[in-house]
Amino acid sequence: MPKPIEAIARSTKTRHNHLPMADEKRNIAYTKPVFDESEIDAVLEVLKKGWLGMKDKAEELEASIARKIGTTHCRLCNSGSSANLLAISALELPRGSEVITPACTFPTTINPLIQNNLVPVLVEVTTGFVLDAEKVEQAVSEKTKAIMVPQLLGNVANMDLLTEIAEKHDLVIIEDCCDAFESRWNGKNCGTFGKAGTYSLYASHHFTAAGEGGALVTSDKDYYNLIQQYRDWGRRGTWGWDESTRFDVSLSDGTPFDERYYFRNIGYNLKMTEIQAAFALKQMARLDGFRERRVTHFQKLYGAFREQFSDFFELVTWHEKADPAWFVFPFLVQESAPFTRNEAIGFFNKWGVEGRTLFVGNILLHPAYQHIEHRVADDLSFSNQIAKRGMFIGIGPQMEPEDLDYIVEVTRKLCTQ
Repeated sequence: MPKPIEAIARSTKTRHNHLPMADEKRNIAYTKPVFDESEIDAVLEVLKKGWLGMKDKAEELEASIARKIGTTHCRLCNSGSSANLLAISALELPRGSEVITPACTFPTTINPLIQNNLVPVLVEVTTGFVLDAEKVEQAVSEKTKAIMVPQLLGNVANMDLLTEIAEKHDLVIIEDCCDAFESRWNGKNCGTFGKAGTYSLYASHHFTAAGEGGALVTSDKDYYNLIQQYRDWGRRGTWGWDESTRFDVSLSDGTPFDERYYFRNIGYNLKMTEIQAAFALKQMARLDGFRERRVTHFQKLYGAFREQFSDFFELVTWHEKADPAWFVFPFLVQESAPFTRNEAIGFFNKWGVEGRTLFVGNILLHPAYQHIEHRVADDLSFSNQIAKRGMFIGIGPQMEPEDLDYIVEVTRKLCTQ
């Protein structure tokens, strides 16, 4: 059983005066969920009540997330990927409309565009691995309808410039904040700058709904209602039907019908369960501590890599207005380094430090995307370099100070072997 969060909070304040030796092998996952009896008891409470589909706990979680982010509405779903699918589907854009998005991304950021018969317009990312806002306006055409902005790895794109461009050209902004719960731009939470923000509640993310889950926030009531329709099979109405008007709907041939089974859209079934919602509600009480530790861990590794290993790695950058709630610690292996990215990942993993590629790099290099309809509006050479040299290691809230010391020591061993 992982330590209770209070114990981890205390342990992060302990000062260690020596570095562990790298031959004392550890097993450091890039992140792990942290929970205790509080979450377990919440799940048992739901089981004892007998109804496992979305109900009171789900409604409470939706209200809690909306308050935390600063929107009027939230809808839960079964994953961050599904939240992206719902966000794009509910825009109901004309077939063939263009959506600007970065080439360095995650598959289920771009997949909903393809699935909705839209055309991704791909532009480059910054050295912070987020959409380069300065490249966006040149990508706008008469077919452009939206900008899909992944706040990748917890970093934040230039939302001042992106909102200015969106207003100028009448474009919708959707923020994919699956990696970036409570990342902020100029003090304002990501997910609040456009039509909607999406979040992942997967086991490795900023907090979890018992392993899987997602959420979508918006302050647009009509759009919010469409989100629910697409999530719930395409059904019109809400969970609280008005009995006085419930049977006032008719089918296309005039047959009187029940709004509860009246379908307006070709929808999905992407709901969360009540068990997941109950678990996530308890996690939300830990969010401030989770965020503080992620940022603290990032800062410690960033300082060590900058001071000791700058000849070997290119470190992530971020805008002065950005306040990232970092998801991981990302970097590029220098082209001049005596090891490749894959060799570095292999070395870290050999010594028990989980390393991974920096997601997909340039999405167009992957087999699934070789024949999609798209437009490239920018030179994507940096995204290609990310595919070749990008990687990350963890900064999860389960880590303790000696784990970070160990990572630094393993990195030193890699760079001096």
